[in-house]
Amino acid sequence: MKNILAYASRNRLLLISFLLITLMSSQAQLGFLMLLVAPFSVIYQLIRLAFRWKDRQLRKDHLVSLAVVAISVLVVALSHIYRYKAARSIADVVVAEITSFKKTNGRYPSNGKELGLSDKLRERPYSLTYYNVEGRPRLYYVATFGPFDRYTYNFSDGVWEYQPD
Repeated sequence: MKNILAYASRNRLLLISFLLITLMSSQAQLGFLMLLVAPFSVIYQLIRLAFRWKDRQLRKDHLVSLAVVAISVLVVALSHIYRYKAARSIADVVVAEITSFKKTNGRYPSNGKELGLSDKLRERPYSLTYYNVEGRPRLYYVATFGPFDRYTYNFSDGVWEYQPD
């Protein structure tokens, strides 16, 4: 415990900044922020580690700093993987309902309300949107990592398509 407190007192800026970056980047549509910061931090720590390799205490500090960055990246990645899987599972349920509606009625629903799609699904974290224009149904949800990307379901091919902006 004494070693952790000593490290924390020597590296307050790194710990505080990566705590804030991790908290921000873990939010929906903000994961890309980690990609803007982590590579530069890793390169910086590796260069400092190379120049201070002979000093045992500084070497240990830089290795711990690299571990802090790696843990931050891991936390952000896991949070976005969870959000992606949760949104996709809900979206797959909605696709099944839409295809069931088509089999029953011989047409696609004209809007989400006809399908019984809850307004809560249009809000975060899922942001599912369904509409039908001239018999061509569209279902999409916002990707969790980037701010303007989305996944659209192609009903004719039966696959999800990633659409970066």
